[in-house]
Amino acid sequence: MALNVVNLLATSRFAEYIDLDHFSIETGLDFDPDRFPGMTYKIENPKVCALIFRSGRIVITGAKKVEDVESALATTYNEKRMLQEAVDALIADLEAVV
Repeated sequence: MALNVVNLLATSRFAEYIDLDHFSIETGLDFDPDRFPGMTYKIENPKVCALIFRSGRIVITGAKKVEDVESALATTYNEKRMLQEAVDALIADLEAVV
């Protein structure tokens, strides 16, 4: 009997808390907490879906290989890091004005 992997699911935690309202505005990602408590981030390459939750947890679905999971986690982490750097710069600018 041969096994065929068709979908990997992986979970990770990359933050203590994520402000999904702000994150969705900055990234343009769909977030409707009345419909689903997480944000859906569809990644084209590799073709996977990342579900991001306020708790800092992320669930990667649709991966065919472990490498796809690793790539999706890196992509999602980099998106969050770039957003955080932009927010930090904005806060620094506002503090300089005050």
